[in-house]
Amino acid sequence: MRAFLYSKGQNPRVHFGLLMFLILLPLVEAQQISSVSPRTATVGESVELEFAGKNLGLSGDGNLLILASFACHQEIISEEPKPPTDGKVAKARNKVRLKVSLKKDTPVGVGWLRLVTSMGITPPILFLVDDLPTRKVDPKTRREDAVLLDPPLAIESRTPNLDVHYYKLEGKSGQRIAIEVLGSRLGEDVDAVLKLLDAGGRILAASDDEPGSGKDPRLSHVFGKNETAYIEVREVRYQGGKFYRLRVGNFPLPMAAFPMVAQAGIKTSFASVGPPGEASLSRSTRISGLYGAPSRYSLGFRGSEHNASGFVPLRLVEEPQFIEKEPNNQLSEAHLIESSATLTGRLQIPNDVDIYAFDLKKGQHLHFRPFCRSLGSPAFLLLSLQDEKGRVLASAGNGNSAEEPLHHVASADGRLLLLVSELAGRGTPAFHYAISAHIQATPLSFHWDAGKASHLTVSGQAGSTVTLKLKSLRKNFGETIELTPFGERGDYKVFGSSSIGKEKGIFDFEIHVPETMKPGEWDLLRLRASFTKEGDSPKEWTDVLDFKSAFQNVLPHIPFPPEELLNRIPMFVMPRKIEVSLDPISGGPGDMVEIKVSLEKKEGTFRFIKPKTSWHGFPKKWKVPVKAQNFDEKKGFSILKLTIPEKAIPGDQIEVFASVRGELENARYMRVFSNRISLGVTGKEDILEETK
Repeated sequence: MRAFLYSKGQNPRVHFGLLMFLILLPLVEAQQISSVSPRTATVGESVELEFAGKNLGLSGDGNLLILASFACHQEIISEEPKPPTDGKVAKARNKVRLKVSLKKDTPVGVGWLRLVTSMGITPPILFLVDDLPTRKVDPKTRREDAVLLDPPLAIESRTPNLDVHYYKLEGKSGQRIAIEVLGSRLGEDVDAVLKLLDAGGRILAASDDEPGSGKDPRLSHVFGKNETAYIEVREVRYQGGKFYRLRVGNFPLPMAAFPMVAQAGIKTSFASVGPPGEASLSRSTRISGLYGAPSRYSLGFRGSEHNASGFVPLRLVEEPQFIEKEPNNQLSEAHLIESSATLTGRLQIPNDVDIYAFDLKKGQHLHFRPFCRSLGSPAFLLLSLQDEKGRVLASAGNGNSAEEPLHHVASADGRLLLLVSELAGRGTPAFHYAISAHIQATPLSFHWDAGKASHLTVSGQAGSTVTLKLKSLRKNFGETIELTPFGERGDYKVFGSSSIGKEKGIFDFEIHVPETMKPGEWDLLRLRASFTKEGDSPKEWTDVLDFKSAFQNVLPHIPFPPEELLNRIPMFVMPRKIEVSLDPISGGPGDMVEIKVSLEKKEGTFRFIKPKTSWHGFPKKWKVPVKAQNFDEKKGFSILKLTIPEKAIPGDQIEVFASVRGELENARYMRVFSNRISLGVTGKEDILEETK
């Protein structure tokens, strides 16, 4: 396939070598993990995990890697369809069984995993690393048929439709038993109810929603005598087919950790916060914030008397922690915060107030992000920002949101005071909180619109670009910034302008994939914003990319996703799917030139919907029409016409682009294919002669 650009009435003349520049968004159907069974791996053991889904690489190619928040070793046991024989073409996997092994020191808790294949990277799925063994048990819907359990153990099952599941226990006098369900915490659409019944059907203990576990119920009970008991599990809506993991043993049931956030890379000491009667446990650990390294979405606690761990949610933060000390209930007792920090404290008594002071310069941005309910605290935080005269400048938490952020721009130099309280005036040692306080905070962010597709990744071939549809959100900041993409491999080049002004609300941001990258390689794209103004110090904000809303559109049952999944977009390098080739051309001022743009498909199944062709990159003074023209896919080419301006200077050589844009069938993403060509302006050049 070739595309020719020539002057009307002339034969094309080649003046420069071919320079390819292909622009491309994901060219593969979405990869998706629809199920993993079991949803747990046990520390120090091996387990066979069965992944079912769509386009999980090609059977028999051996390219399969688990990218996870925990370290593991894996090997392929079986694949469906089976690997091809006798030279037959490999087919896309829809099921694969892996043997996965974990070391004994693997941290326990809720994490995540993705699969990296020869076709891309799957969206993440939440996954549990447990220290309870998983046992196969056939649950019964009649109490008298219940299977006898021998704790400690865990069972994975699915709720029966319009019915309940029963399990049997033989309790000993003085024995403590802990029972909990994990489902919602693993991103499943399940709302379980848990009961412990005696032999006569009377309720010994019951649980629905709980602080620290959300929709997942959990309870503990100490038997007063030797007796037979029954565990009842049901879905609150009586819906069938909903996944749950039932854990039974003697393990703690903490609501949260204190502190409930940790700074990445810093060793932190934690104490468990539990319901009345639960002893507090302590532990220290160093937590990594690296993508694909052992980072924490939850933290495990286990005492010497326990036979398994209990889990609590946890967050990683960038700022060092500042732990509040009493008294700090009066303005004169306010803690002075001199730099960005995470404020950690407790509202220990009813109507308790914690006060923090900040000395700001005019124009500084101050941002507070509270954590409470998402990390196990029962508190609904109320934030009030005041000046020294007691005037309220801004507030957050008055509505239905328990974690409403607060942003303020200082209107003058001076001291501002943050008052932290509980919305209903409640307070006990369990009402703890964490607040990320940013001084000179990022005044803008960019939300990625991933569409309705389930990728949560982008793919492109080397030398192409990937296009992110971004929405600019600004907080009283109207300046033009430079937006730079970067990853583990370094900074990336931008196709087009990297200057983002206030007028850009929703826009396409195109990132060049280095030509040195090979098919199968991948990186993690992030964004950095920088601002320079005469008379003002340069400013730079990293990780301004945020796609929590996109993440929750695809995975709506994960209300609080792991932070490291929300500011890095995996980019996968694909083999070439399509080619555009153009010859460089020349023409004189006033000449009409035409370009025949045609495509060569590397895969016959690839199909555009409503493709269009257009020009790009001409000097502004040329005033070239840029309106896109329809591309006839049946013909396989399109003709673009251009009249070189009379004022064009002979001898000039410029680089311009012709592109084809469209959408893939069954996908929303815009695809852009483009080729850069050299255009030479012919004619007699003006020669300046030296006058004597």
